[in-house]
Amino acid sequence: MNELSIKNNSKHKFLFRKDFNNILECFANIFKYKHPIKVDVLITTNEEIRQISKEYRNINKETDVLSFPFEFKNLSSQLGFIFLGEIILSYEKIKFQANKFNHSIRREICYLFAHGLVHLSGRDHKKSEQDEKEFNSLVELIMNKLEIFRN
Repeated sequence: MNELSIKNNSKHKFLFRKDFNNILECFANIFKYKHPIKVDVLITTNEEIRQISKEYRNINKETDVLSFPFEFKNLSSQLGFIFLGEIILSYEKIKFQANKFNHSIRREICYLFAHGLVHLSGRDHKKSEQDEKEFNSLVELIMNKLEIFRN
């Protein structure tokens, strides 16, 4: 069984655990993982995600999502599960973007969680236009399968 560990450092109540579990299951099915997968998620503030981005990416600004893939996936599979890595989400940035794009917070946070998972699978949308199209279509496939649509 796939496992999701969520820590909430924001002042906002996290209401989307069921959605995140469903997204994780859908993602695992699409990518055909042979072992259960585990992912850690941190819901945080703009300030904390800015500090993390500065420390690990040398970029001193807040962002909506950061993904840190676990580099020893072969070791994980020997243990009977695959630890994919960590996803960090700024609730403040998500709330701002949901308002800006006229989405619900649910849509925005779920989309960014799926986006983070696709990064943890080893894909990157910044290499080429084709990579960006494939990346975005994978995220949209998850959203559409779970009927989490734009408002």
